[in-house]
Amino acid sequence: MEARNRHVLVDEFQDTSRAQWRLVRELMSAWSEGLGTGDDAVPPSIFVVGDRKQSIYGFRDAEVTVLEEAARHIDALRPDQPARAAITRSYRAVLPLLRFVNDVFEAVEKQPDRPDAFRYSDDDRVPLATHAGDADRAVGIIAVASDAGQADRVADEIARLLVSGALVRDRDTGVRRPLAPGDVAVLFRTREGHRLVEQALASRGVPYYVYKGLGFFDADEIKDVLALLGYLAAPASNLRAAALLRSRIVGLSDEGLKRLAPDLAEALDPAVSTTVEMSATDAARLALARTHLGGWLPLVDRLPPAELLDRILAESAYAVELAGPGLAQARENLRRSAASCGGSEPRLRYARAHRRSLLPARGRR
Repeated sequence: MEARNRHVLVDEFQDTSRAQWRLVRELMSAWSEGLGTGDDAVPPSIFVVGDRKQSIYGFRDAEVTVLEEAARHIDALRPDQPARAAITRSYRAVLPLLRFVNDVFEAVEKQPDRPDAFRYSDDDRVPLATHAGDADRAVGIIAVASDAGQADRVADEIARLLVSGALVRDRDTGVRRPLAPGDVAVLFRTREGHRLVEQALASRGVPYYVYKGLGFFDADEIKDVLALLGYLAAPASNLRAAALLRSRIVGLSDEGLKRLAPDLAEALDPAVSTTVEMSATDAARLALARTHLGGWLPLVDRLPPAELLDRILAESAYAVELAGPGLAQARENLRRSAASCGGSEPRLRYARAHRRSLLPARGRR
């Protein structure tokens, strides 16, 4: 096997474990023995890319010190020629950001006695003389005491930029134009941290879209759909009836739910009469729910789940609940939920005047 692998490339080497490095060395072990194809036009080679500062996988046995060991090993393979090269030009960042990186990393505490300690030598610094432009633009820092406060400050800054007339260079035309929401990216340290920022952006009317975030089943629209499907699968369950009643599909208040308890499943059954006293809004919502469920429940065994979900979302004018900054994200979540049922993107429509809907007392948000 070693003889067949004549060229090895390892990226992100700073996150390599000792076991992985041993494997790489085994792949190279036959090269010095003259095995394999004797007439190679290109001699065997190894190419390693790594950056100590980006080492983050210690939790899965990666050791940043392996990068230096590999560098010494590769130096010995070609002692007569330089084997190392540093990337000295960044094509991803403007000059103020590179200057900021140099200053921050220079200030990080160093522990030279530890082989795995953070370091930032002259070889690590980005030479700023090779970069031009944007020299007067500043990099800002926002420091707050809580995650919620951080989300609010970030959302405030994004909203400010959107109305300030800030310009960006269009990636397609190269022409400067006003900043749009899609030009702003918020990066998270963990994949669970986006919910607070979503809420903060929504409260300021800033549209957003979450890419590769977690919490799919925590999204309000997914909770609503699961409550609906759960009830349709077991309409005699008081627990599932409660979930549907409190979802945004019906939207009954807590007081209304308390007045209907404990016979919540019967309250939704169109065949069972109910005389519970409640507010006019709750009474209207419950009446509409009973009317629509009378038409949907017989379809449970006649339509595929995706088709039934599509029909219910359209007839209930559920899209009125999605209007707002999070519309794109909510539509994508519903598309994924429909796909998991074997269907395509749901047909959502906004409610019109005198609509037949389970949302009689709510306006567009």
